[in-house]
Amino acid sequence: MKSFAGAFGIIFASLVLGAAAAQPTVLPSEESIRRLIDVGDWFEAAQLIDRLTDAHVATVSTLRPDPTLDRLIGEIGASSSPASAHLLLERAIADRSTRDLGRYTLLLAIADETLGDNAAAEAVYRRLLGDPALAASHDAAAVGLARLLLIDRPREAMATAVARLSQEPGGASRWEAALIAARAARILGLSADAERWLEEASRLAWIAPVNDAAIARVALDRGVVAGLSGNRAALAAMAALNRGGDPGEAARQFLSLLPECGLAGVRPDDLVVLELATRGHGRPRLGLIHASRPEIAGAFLAIAGRSPLVPPRGQAMSVLLRCGAAPRAGIARAWDNSILEWAASRGAYPTISFERGSREALRAELAARETQLGADSPFLIPLLAQILFHAEARSSFLSPGEAERSLASARRLDAMLAAQSAPADARMPVTLAIAVLNSFAVQQSQRAALRAVRTAVETTAANAALTIEALLLMVDFVPDETAIAPGLKIALYSQALERMSGGGGAGDPRRRGIAARLIRLQRDAGNESAAAALERDVGIARNLCVLAEAPPAYLSSDIRSEDYPLDAMWAEQDGLLAVDFTANRSGAPEDIRIVMAAPPFIFDGAMTARAPTIRYRPAESANAPRACRGQTQSISWRLPTDPD
Repeated sequence: MKSFAGAFGIIFASLVLGAAAAQPTVLPSEESIRRLIDVGDWFEAAQLIDRLTDAHVATVSTLRPDPTLDRLIGEIGASSSPASAHLLLERAIADRSTRDLGRYTLLLAIADETLGDNAAAEAVYRRLLGDPALAASHDAAAVGLARLLLIDRPREAMATAVARLSQEPGGASRWEAALIAARAARILGLSADAERWLEEASRLAWIAPVNDAAIARVALDRGVVAGLSGNRAALAAMAALNRGGDPGEAARQFLSLLPECGLAGVRPDDLVVLELATRGHGRPRLGLIHASRPEIAGAFLAIAGRSPLVPPRGQAMSVLLRCGAAPRAGIARAWDNSILEWAASRGAYPTISFERGSREALRAELAARETQLGADSPFLIPLLAQILFHAEARSSFLSPGEAERSLASARRLDAMLAAQSAPADARMPVTLAIAVLNSFAVQQSQRAALRAVRTAVETTAANAALTIEALLLMVDFVPDETAIAPGLKIALYSQALERMSGGGGAGDPRRRGIAARLIRLQRDAGNESAAAALERDVGIARNLCVLAEAPPAYLSSDIRSEDYPLDAMWAEQDGLLAVDFTANRSGAPEDIRIVMAAPPFIFDGAMTARAPTIRYRPAESANAPRACRGQTQSISWRLPTDPD
């Protein structure tokens, strides 16, 4: 049975709640915790926040937000649990008397930017910049605003960044203002300005805070400049400076996020270069390094900006992207655990330190809180949610007794959520978990277990209050390679598309990608008329490889270790590239384009030379071979190993 939390893509904000320690006589101050956060000591800060959470639970009898916890947990979560952080920070800055209001307003903008809600983030940055009382945060806000403007208004981004640089020297973000000015100038074709500002960014990067990854990010830009100009020696030198090992999943994730050629004005020859940069904890920061035309970057960031992203192995990495021939927009995953997000909004905060997150500690804390607060206290909800997470992580290994115990906790959590009028999205994962745990607890046959899962999915999906996002998350819950999978996935995708068409989702950039998945499912299930009707309704071409009656299948390629670029070996640089091509009637590639390269430019020549050796079994229609467009093949370039 597929793991249900992993399938939902739930990202828990914390590993939480161990056995309650005796309350200290003196609680840590907010200022002392903020100092720890400022120097990047997240571990110690989380432990102290946990102590404040324990005190909050001990001193209130009903759900009630705590302003201090709103600020501190909101700050910790701005880049790791941004949906929860948005709620807490919005509540914190609603009180104009909040100390350091600018700090928390800035964190709200960062949370919105992390969520990919750039319009909301821009509005917060502008609001902050327009408030003279918050002048201490204006430098960071100006850089944040310039970073967003770079996506589709590079001229305005450059003006904003240069205005910041024209002010008095100082400020930790000055180096990034120079980098954004250089990027904007390069996109606008202002080569001299771009070089001047990149030199300034290089100079300032050496004195920037280490968790800004400033030197690594400047090296990425210098590598892109070298690649665009054909300066192979400088390109290899920058790769050696900023090597991060195998790009792996950090790069591969972008294959499902490529925009479709022809939409939003994106042409097959357009390219963008994006960066992923770590920031201590949480989601890596996604930014724009370069775009071949000023107006195209938004299409590449529309999905990627809202998707949880795998962090790079080093401090930062870059990836070159072009559009794909087929719609493939990935399904954005939920960022936060919907239960913990809702509970925190009501004042039932999770604890966030790693040392208190074991299953045994959770159960001990649950027992302690039951004794202290009673068995029906809503303050138990975060604990029960975390116990459910642990049960999910081990669901395939639970004994019947363990499964029965976890099932009782899940049913109890569901009853408490219902009593507190929790939203449908918060209750949905619990309902489905109950179906899975019950199958282990009573040792159901596989057929009976799948029948229970099907009933749970159908019943839950019928709830009109469930969001489109929750419907899409449910698709991943359905266990693959089972008899129930095709029918359930068809129903869920169909329901999601109907909601998108009927509401405000008609412009959702995922719509065509979801439609393509549904067409494939309908065709595989023998529902050709339904597949053809959807192709017509959505306007998806039938000559795409992914939609062929029998899609192409990879056979071979002649790419050898001696094809590895020598300067890439000296730079100890691995790579991952993907090509998009037409697979002809013989299965050979034509019209080959590199659509993803990490790192950019290093392996492009070798890939272009060897990609024609790729061979596929051709697509078929009515048992006859046919050509098709939009086939994608990724190739990993890894350092050759010494045979000795």
